[in-house]
Amino acid sequence: MYSSHEELERSLHICYRKLLNMNIFEILVLRSKWEELAQTLKVDIDSSISGLKLFIEYGYQGNRFKQNYPEAMKIAEQIVRGA
Repeated sequence: MYSSHEELERSLHICYRKLLNMNIFEILVLRSKWEELAQTLKVDIDSSISGLKLFIEYGYQGNRFKQNYPEAMKIAEQIVRGA
């Protein structure tokens, strides 16, 4: 995936900086929006970071044709990526 340890460190540093740019209130608002949208989707996970990662990876199964899926996916990706 990464060709060197330095590349991995650089990538993690960028992710960390993005996360710092999003304050706790923005994250909480996005989490609330995601939880609201998820009520209409077929998901059996919580809104923790690990739960959102699972949603990003497997959420299309049984949800990709549902109305709220695209927005829920976008919000989950925003929270996980911190931007």
